[in-house]
Amino acid sequence: MTIKQCSVKVLVLLMGILVTVVLLVTKHGNTMDSRMKTLVNKYYGSPVQPLHNTYTDPPMKTLPGKYKTHLQNIAIHLSKVVESTWRTPEAQIEARNALKLTQAALAEFVIELSLTTVANATKGSPQNKTGKPLVVCPEKYLGTNIDYPWFEKARVLTNCTNAPPFPSILSILLNGFDYSDQSQLVVILREIYATYPRLTVHLAVAEKIVIPEEVKLDVHQHIFGQNPASNDIWNGLAEKATTDYVLVGRRIERFQWYALLERMVRVLSELGVDAVGGSLRTPDGHWSMGCHQTRLRNYTLTYRDGYLISRKSCVYCDYIPSPFVSRTSILRTVQFKMTSTNTVFHDYFLRLQKDRKLVMSCPDAMFYVLANNKSMSSLHKQWIPMIQKYAINHVNLADGTRLSFSCKEAKTSFSWAGGVIVPVCAVESLLKGILDAMDICRKIGLFCHLDGGTTLGAMKFNGILPWERDADLSYVTSKNITFWEHRDEFTKLGYKLSLKYPEKCRKFDRNNERCGHYDLVIPHWRIELWGATPRLMTDFLRENRIESTKLLIGGRWMNAPTNPGLNSRNRYGYELWKHAEHWITLGYSTSWVPYHGGRIRNVPNPEVTCAWTNSFLPMEILTSSTSKCSQ
Repeated sequence: MTIKQCSVKVLVLLMGILVTVVLLVTKHGNTMDSRMKTLVNKYYGSPVQPLHNTYTDPPMKTLPGKYKTHLQNIAIHLSKVVESTWRTPEAQIEARNALKLTQAALAEFVIELSLTTVANATKGSPQNKTGKPLVVCPEKYLGTNIDYPWFEKARVLTNCTNAPPFPSILSILLNGFDYSDQSQLVVILREIYATYPRLTVHLAVAEKIVIPEEVKLDVHQHIFGQNPASNDIWNGLAEKATTDYVLVGRRIERFQWYALLERMVRVLSELGVDAVGGSLRTPDGHWSMGCHQTRLRNYTLTYRDGYLISRKSCVYCDYIPSPFVSRTSILRTVQFKMTSTNTVFHDYFLRLQKDRKLVMSCPDAMFYVLANNKSMSSLHKQWIPMIQKYAINHVNLADGTRLSFSCKEAKTSFSWAGGVIVPVCAVESLLKGILDAMDICRKIGLFCHLDGGTTLGAMKFNGILPWERDADLSYVTSKNITFWEHRDEFTKLGYKLSLKYPEKCRKFDRNNERCGHYDLVIPHWRIELWGATPRLMTDFLRENRIESTKLLIGGRWMNAPTNPGLNSRNRYGYELWKHAEHWITLGYSTSWVPYHGGRIRNVPNPEVTCAWTNSFLPMEILTSSTSKCSQ
């Protein structure tokens, strides 16, 4: 399958969804005229047309303004998906971002149609000027010069009469177990009362606390006993809520009017997203926008602070670390699964992402949050259930924290199946064995260098090929020094050295090309040590006091062939920089069979997508779903 064919398949899927939604809404609501259906079928039923031109064609001008705008946005973003898939090596990332924006535009389009249908069917229901039923009153912008130089009061909530009372649509969920000092919890309740005196608060506690009489807040205290699991707390609070929306008040340190809860509910209702958070301010005054992008690939979960797409001064995220507003129904449907405080929300948002739910942060809404003072050892322990669930070995958090887990901790088992990469923890075991062997070479006086696929991995990744089966090192044979005499050096490290051809290599023989071939067995792996009876080019350079070529592998510079690029190109034939699986995986009888780069077989387990070999660019087949992993 070519890249362009893959792109067309993506378009067919998206267009099918769009046409289905439009026809269903039209059938039940009669909100679109026949011209709309004709246009959708004409321009979006045939994805091979140049979509980036369709939104300027004359028939689009005959549509109602709001439909035209939405279809224009969808057409623009779909064209970006198509164009990006063959324009740059970073095509997968670009396609993923374009798809997310397309999804957002489509969600807004569907909401526009469905709410208009409901509004037309229920005359007299509260609506704003666009025809949508009001959930909260609109805000009004008073201008840039208002409230100079503080700029805090330029947007005000209008005093409308056609929206339901705010306390009837939103309540607050608080986890009292986040606080070691009961007095701090009372301060937060007092501040909520000062800002939103009529809101209901559902509070999880081990036992009832005393709330001062002057705090006349409607607080429902729910007893969870001692040391309850985090998921039980949040699921239990969500079940107690009676409002359509809730604020999941995680890690709140202080509660101020900066939270702008009406703003967050308005974004939820108007943009059709499933969770809206805000920016964060820690006790030491550090501010962040509260938006992380995630990538789950190569057995590694990575969080990056920042955004790529925005709408209505809010930004789309994969994970939000702040308190957030959500529909109560979403919390009850998706539910929290992880028991640890540090992972319960990471898992929740990963599953939202898997289900194609949309998440936003509105950084003008700010929360004062508690500092995360967990030690590295505590974090490591709390993450273990989650890394076992998602089959990952590394977690890179947005604050720079890096957590690594062994194959034993992650309960990672693996086989060399086609289409699936080797777990990172196992690759690291091979990398350590290579570096140990090179250190022993240096110690006993043998000149060794990377060879074969090990050279290729160092060139491509500064490490190991993720689909590797073994490792190869070459060394200059010597009459006076042999690995066998120094095998105890390997035994000390828990490795086992064996002579591959013992009958031929009992005595040193310059004419025996196979002499000196050893197998070094390490956990999960085998390293082949190839004795080179003809002099290596690196040996020639060394004798003439010319520094040998070195490749970066595992953070260290190791001896390599003099011209690694030429050496590997001549060794492996065509399309060196396109990836090819190991010759054993491909079923070849020998490694000397020509490789065909860029052709990756179908994976045996399509669910564990973070282990797909085609997650590594460049490939002939690019799939946006390879950036996610599910279990």
